[in-house]
Amino acid sequence: MKSRNIIILCIVLMIVMTFSAGCSKGLVKSLKYTKAVDNAAEACEVAEVLSDSQHLAYDYMQTYELWGEEGACFDISVESTGGNIDILIMDVDNYINYDKGFEEGINKQFRAVTYKDVNSENFQYCLPESGTHYMVIENSKFLKGGADARCGVDISVSVK
Repeated sequence: MKSRNIIILCIVLMIVMTFSAGCSKGLVKSLKYTKAVDNAAEACEVAEVLSDSQHLAYDYMQTYELWGEEGACFDISVESTGGNIDILIMDVDNYINYDKGFEEGINKQFRAVTYKDVNSENFQYCLPESGTHYMVIENSKFLKGGADARCGVDISVSVK
C-alpha cells in the first residue's frame, strides 16, 4: 500500500512539473510590463526595461502584456536563435480570438500588428488606447504566411 501511494505521488509530481515547465501547449506564461505615466507626452520618456530570455518549444507561444495610458510607447527588441518566429501585438478582444484559434488549431478572425518570419526585429509600439495589449511571440505554423521553424528556438526580448 505504501509503495502504491509513492507511485501515485510521483505521477502527480511529474504532471505538475510538466505543466509548470511550459510543456503544455495550453499553458501561456504572461509577463506584465506596465508603463503608467501622468500623460501621453511623458510616455516615451520612461526608461524602465523588461528583459527576458528563454527557450520556446516548437508549436508554442510566449505572451507579454503591455499596458498603460493611450499614447504610451514601448521600444521593443526581439531576437530568435535557431529559427524564425512571428511577432504579433493586439488588443484584448483580438487576443482572445487569436488564443482560442491557436489552442484549437482553427482560423479565428483577429487583427494584429504582425512581423512575420523574422529572426530579429526592433520596433516601437504606441498604445492606440488605454488598457492592455498583448505581444505574442509564436513558434509554430499557425499564422498564415508566417514562420515555421519546425524546432525549438531561443528568444531574447527587451521592452523599454
